[in-house]
Amino acid sequence: MRQSTKNRKEQIIRAALSLIRESGLKKLTIKNISRQVGISEQAIYRHFENKAAIITALILHFNQTLSAALQDVSKGQNVLMNISNIILAHLAYFKDHPEMAALVYPEEVFRAEPLIRPQIEATIEKRIKTITQMVHLAQQNKTIKSDFDPENIALIIFGSIRILITNWRFSGFSFDLLKKGKSLTDDLCSMLKI
Repeated sequence: MRQSTKNRKEQIIRAALSLIRESGLKKLTIKNISRQVGISEQAIYRHFENKAAIITALILHFNQTLSAALQDVSKGQNVLMNISNIILAHLAYFKDHPEMAALVYPEEVFRAEPLIRPQIEATIEKRIKTITQMVHLAQQNKTIKSDFDPENIALIIFGSIRILITNWRFSGFSFDLLKKGKSLTDDLCSMLKI
């Protein structure tokens, strides 16, 4: 039975995510996706121009789903709680979608698929800008230390998220990401408190 374009694209994306989860990016090929979906390689090309287009769709999927998860976690009055919530929401997302850690953070993606680099950079830049604005506002309101550059604090926070997720992935997901993230978050917030 012929599927609608939207359904087929979603099926291809789910297959790509499954392949990444099982084997990492090295097994993400058009041939392997076609096998997983049960259609010809030519059918894949009717929906996506190439592998980079599939990865672009995966990154778009990542941005949409993570943005939805982060939407309400930073709306409170307590900035330290908002920062903590942002970190924990990121970690909870990756815990539920471990394949995204292989897609969003590895340097091999940048080398293998240079066309998607601007999209990943824009995603990172957006998250850092959001955290920087939160930190700056908190410093103006004198709720956290003001002797640090807000962007540097945002980089430390974002870098902490990235290295924790990377270590979790390289360990074979062997430790409790949220428990370690809560400990990290508590320490970061303690350092920022006045």
